[in-house]
Amino acid sequence: MKVLLVNPYWSYEQSDLPTNLLELAAYIRLEGGHDVRVLDLNFVLLHEKKLRNPDRVHDASVRLIMGEKADLVGITCNTIHVPGVVRLVNSLKEADDRIRIALGGIHPTLRPMEMMMLCRADYIVQGEGETVFVSLLEAIGGAINGNARLEDVKGIVFRKKDLQRRRESIVQNKPPALIKDLSKLPAPAYDLLPVEKYGKKPVFIMASRGCGFSCFFCSANKIWGFQRRLPARKVIEQVRILKEKGVENISFGDDCFTLD
Repeated sequence: MKVLLVNPYWSYEQSDLPTNLLELAAYIRLEGGHDVRVLDLNFVLLHEKKLRNPDRVHDASVRLIMGEKADLVGITCNTIHVPGVVRLVNSLKEADDRIRIALGGIHPTLRPMEMMMLCRADYIVQGEGETVFVSLLEAIGGAINGNARLEDVKGIVFRKKDLQRRRESIVQNKPPALIKDLSKLPAPAYDLLPVEKYGKKPVFIMASRGCGFSCFFCSANKIWGFQRRLPARKVIEQVRILKEKGVENISFGDDCFTLD
């Protein structure tokens, strides 16, 4: 299947490399064998083409996504992205109701029902996306052959249509298991974006997931659960790849990088 992962437009000032999507793309490509592309709308439209009119940015986003003709479009969404993502999803559905759209990221994970009510997304992928997204792709492939089992995919929220009663319900499945051994994850698919064009801004590396503490005001444990670390060799591998691509500044985005 052809998969398009999208970083939404949101900032005229910031243009960070979407490492989270490159991590997900690498896993989908490795484990699922799918054709994966990454589209960074924030960088392409606001920083390369320097569009400033919000309506032009939105319309260009719709054209670029529809032009990919993907079997599944995955859009990452933090809280700051919500207004633009809601508008984008609804416009994509207006352009072609058959397009399949999955939302992921912090906000859809923590407020899935709200996001499903605000927009016409088909699915929400909660928490760590790698295994959940691949399982969702397998289920969608089954749907094409007439034997879909979305109810069996842990970690998703989806729309279930009742054709006889002409109504739909929103179903939230059980949460997925955490990926305990991060060493099994491939390095981010840095080949899918022109890393060298992102300038001198730091590229983020995640050497761990989660935090050893349980602060009530923080989303870390709700997203990542307990802390797990990448082996040092995997971190060094990412640094080496980025240096070979000319990246001069690297920043660690861990919730608690120095915790021992």
